[in-house]
Amino acid sequence: MNQRTQVPARTERLRTVSVPKAVAAFLVAGLFVLTAVGIVLALALRQTATAEAIRVARLVTSLEATSVVGQVLVDEALVPGPAYDKLDQVVRQHVISSQIVRIKVWDATGRIVYSDDRSLVGLRFPLGPDDLAVLKSGGASADVTDLTASENMGEKRFGKLLQVYLGVKTPSGQRLLFETYQPYQVIVDASRRTWLVSLPVLLGGLLLLYLV
Repeated sequence: MNQRTQVPARTERLRTVSVPKAVAAFLVAGLFVLTAVGIVLALALRQTATAEAIRVARLVTSLEATSVVGQVLVDEALVPGPAYDKLDQVVRQHVISSQIVRIKVWDATGRIVYSDDRSLVGLRFPLGPDDLAVLKSGGASADVTDLTASENMGEKRFGKLLQVYLGVKTPSGQRLLFETYQPYQVIVDASRRTWLVSLPVLLGGLLLLYLV
């Protein structure tokens, strides 16, 4: 009789001990998974924010090239004269700023036909396949400036830069490559703002899921 009553009691004690342990193990495992997923998603969100900031930089270049410079970027502005001076005036007054520190306009032969740095005008540098593709297609591309390249020696003083290429045409149809140089810190700041706004929502959602 005593043996029969001891078995359920022992089972009950084991059940009492094992349930809290199981719950604790579940919570710890869930927290570990939540942390791992949170880190992965936060990094992915950071990359997405940076990509969005670069997309905005390309959009800024497109707006400057079409809405601001496009009105004065004519064939006559590609050689010294009144039209060139007008183009230079528009660029210096309405384009060059804390967000765009250098402008270059290239022709298909790799010659710089205009720049706010006049010492570059007339110099010729080989264009890469990607640059020529953008020039011919009228598309846009962006990458970090190689400050060791000979055509970028004058931009070293600005620090790390993002260069954005855009294919444009003069009214006569001549294809050109419009290039802006933007401080990379502008991209970093824009990315950080997007990331910091979105991160609490992401982490809050994960925390709520964990609590549920």
